[in-house]
Amino acid sequence: DIQIAFTSFLQRGGSLPDTYGGGLSALSSLAGCLNLGTLHGGTHTLAHASYRIVAENGGKAFTRHPVEKIIVENGTARGVRLADGSVVEAKKAVLSGVDPYQLCVELVGEEHLGAGIIRKIKNLETTIAVTWYTWALKERPRYTAEEFSPGLTQSGCIWFGHPGEVGMKNLMDEVYRLRMGLWPDKDKMHIRLTDHSG
Repeated sequence: DIQIAFTSFLQRGGSLPDTYGGGLSALSSLAGCLNLGTLHGGTHTLAHASYRIVAENGGKAFTRHPVEKIIVENGTARGVRLADGSVVEAKKAVLSGVDPYQLCVELVGEEHLGAGIIRKIKNLETTIAVTWYTWALKERPRYTAEEFSPGLTQSGCIWFGHPGEVGMKNLMDEVYRLRMGLWPDKDKMHIRLTDHSG
């Protein structure tokens, strides 16, 4: 069951279980789990705290203003052009949180990067969670399993799926179907529930 939990965790993070070097990813994930915590007020408070730090240091945030292009001059990112045509000049740096394809091909532009880099970017395999839902609940869910596992209510992450050898086989089947561009079998898929509340 621990093997299934870590394999599922890595898969949802973008590392497939049979990827070369996957064992190292699992060990580093385990080390990271030793100091896991919960944010009081949920992850929404982290966004607000991060914004306050940026604002207190002279930074600006533009919500509902998609970036159309990163402006590059002489090999250096100088700012961004927003979808409404306005330009925001960077004083120190342009930071990004998008995937490599979106960053290099769509925002920076192939003309500013070498052909070798673009080829590697275009050949990257994307392995992500199939879907992600976020719900705000007035109270925590009540699980039938609480009757025999009372510690369940203190868990920050719960996996739903088959245990043991069957579970591992189903998880690998989910991986192979993903590679073929197919949805997971609804009767075999693993679901992870993460509690971000404080």
